[in-house]
Amino acid sequence: MKANKNYMRDKSKESNFTELVRDNHDIIRRIAGYYSDDSHEQEDLYQEIISQLWQSFDNFKENAAFSTWLYRVATNTAISHLRKSKTQPKWNFWQGNKDEPASSMEKDPLVEAEEKQILRNQIKQLDQMDQTLILLYLEEVEYQTIAEITGLSKSNVGVRLHRIREQLKNMIQKNLGRHGS
Repeated sequence: MKANKNYMRDKSKESNFTELVRDNHDIIRRIAGYYSDDSHEQEDLYQEIISQLWQSFDNFKENAAFSTWLYRVATNTAISHLRKSKTQPKWNFWQGNKDEPASSMEKDPLVEAEEKQILRNQIKQLDQMDQTLILLYLEEVEYQTIAEITGLSKSNVGVRLHRIREQLKNMIQKNLGRHGS
């Protein structure tokens, strides 16, 4: 990503905003995809995120990382959207190759799909803050940035993510044991 100052020099507010959104389009799409599996709802959420980004663009501090601000606005918008629609996030991790976690060994696609579905189901059972933390973690956002987005301390983010990963691991093991795997 380009440095924030490169965007802000000699450009209008609209062109700065347009360029920043264009450069971060994939992040916004993934966040919308995490919170819904319906393509129409994803598009609505994407548009709502863009709208919220524009409405709060004047609050963006040039000396801050745009991605941190974007994640904060996008995540808060998605959570508000869920509250309004009274739905739970679908957590569509790994849609397409770009979101696939790196793997040194090839897995059977059916086994891999089943494992992903189990993980998604377990993540849905977490409270909203834990879901947000694990989403940001899976997006490979740094702990300090997650802290800035969520308002938690960096150490608290680390502790909570450790506990969430352990909780998910235990939930998945329990689930697999129940199904005889």
